[in-house]
Amino acid sequence: MRKFLIRTFLTIFSGFAFYCCIIWFALVVGLDHWLPNFHTTSGGYGQLLLRLREVKTIEDVDILFIGSSHVYRGFDPREFEKHGYTSFNLGSTSQTPYNSYYLLREYLPTTNPEMVVLDLYWNMLVQDGLESTIDIISNAELESSVVEMGLVLKNGLALNSMLINAIKRLHVPLHRLEQQKSRVDVYVKGGYTQTLHSGNTMSEEELESLEPMEFRFSDVQLAHLIKIIRMCKNRGIQLVFVVTPVTDYYKNKLVNYAEYASAIKTIASRHNIPLFDYNRRADLELHSLKEFYDEDHLTQAGVKKFNRLFINDLLANKIIKPPSYKKHSYASRNN
Repeated sequence: MRKFLIRTFLTIFSGFAFYCCIIWFALVVGLDHWLPNFHTTSGGYGQLLLRLREVKTIEDVDILFIGSSHVYRGFDPREFEKHGYTSFNLGSTSQTPYNSYYLLREYLPTTNPEMVVLDLYWNMLVQDGLESTIDIISNAELESSVVEMGLVLKNGLALNSMLINAIKRLHVPLHRLEQQKSRVDVYVKGGYTQTLHSGNTMSEEELESLEPMEFRFSDVQLAHLIKIIRMCKNRGIQLVFVVTPVTDYYKNKLVNYAEYASAIKTIASRHNIPLFDYNRRADLELHSLKEFYDEDHLTQAGVKKFNRLFINDLLANKIIKPPSYKKHSYASRNN
């Protein structure tokens, strides 16, 4: 029996070592795109590589934004700076609450925000988080929270991508990777990605032909949303839920929007968390063809209009202190 176990272990170890050698060879000769069950977004769309590099230098912000592309393309730190608030945008492509939880676990201690603004885009509440997991694995240091995120998902593609990215870092360290150039996006300090599109790249006919969707809350996403609520509460951080604006065409394709809105409102009310749904605001007028560049992402003109209203909402509801109060408090602490 002992010999059998030793042989089995040696066989498995030899097979694993051989597989790692194949990966290393493929990486060295530039054939990594041929590797099976492997996907990487290192330095790619979404500019997460730059965002995760910058967040390591950030300490003690007023507001931390987190969530999907609606966040990193929808909250401009410059608009908040104009009003006297420091912020950082930790959004990433297709980021679900599952992914947000692990990112917050990693970066809350250093960013130390007074407030976390969490995106509750319906499409992220029904997914498994695989796409965002691979994106984060591809662009982050493989620290404990990131590794755990990949392992807990229990997905072969995520595990294989994590292994290959780990081996890839031995060949090309993460700090040597370069962000791919983009003709339509500009990375702005503070984690924001600004589009250069000034209008919608989709026609009215294309917007009208979008496929209908239906919302069904994923158990995994609901569980991690609750974990985020507890994490912020334990740290004394104000959590705010936001549904960022999308075109009327896209919103109307969610056939059970009322059910979705009711589900997130119930969670917000139960835990006493402010919730702002900007798809149900008559005082936010956004033109689908002029202030969006696709079905659900704002142009810079749209971002400015949205951000100003959001700041006013925070102040009007006394969720955030006025800048003058902050400065007075800071001066008092230092006298």
